Amino acid sequence: MANAKSKSGSKKSKNKDDENLIDQARDRLEELGDSEQAQEAKKTYQQIWRAGLGAFARSRDAISDAAEDTAEDSEKFFKKLVKDGQKLEKKAKKELDGLKDKVEDKLDEISDKANSRVSKLETAFDKRVAQAYNRLGLPSKKDIDELHAKIDALQKALDAKIPTKAPAKAKRKTPARKTASNTPAKPGSAGSTTA
Repeated sequence: MANAKSKSGSKKSKNKDDENLIDQARDRLEELGDSEQAQEAKKTYQQIWRAGLGAFARSRDAISDAAEDTAEDSEKFFKKLVKDGQKLEKKAKKELDGLKDKVEDKLDEISDKANSRVSKLETAFDKRVAQAYNRLGLPSKKDIDELHAKIDALQKALDAKIPTKAPAKAKRKTPARKTASNTPAKPGSAGSTTA
């Protein structure tokens, strides 16, 4: 509120200052009277006055035109900003895609190097273990695999040389017939022996 009052007060004082200058100029012209200098000063004063009026008219017209153009220009400016934003977005997307590809390529390269190093480590470890087995006199996996292959070959050779016999039919035992000699004598019969 105080700000608005100070602005309006400053405009009033400025207008009074302008009026004072104009009054001083008129007073000075009156002092000169009708002399050649006075005529010249009046002519200059009128030209200055007309130039001021012309400047005022032009600025008023320019402000009016600017107000009309501002609506159109602001819409054009906004559309241009949108278009520029779209271009920038596409450019940024391309750059991000390129950066993403570079990062993925670098990760693949690092992964390949790591896999290669792990493979080398595994090979070195296997060699060391094989050397330790050798020093201890233990067979290696290769030695065991070779032995299995030899055993399989020997088994096949054996199977080929020794034919396998079909199991013979088991003989069926028939019960013996009852004969007099096989049967015990009854007590008191003729064939019995008593002791």
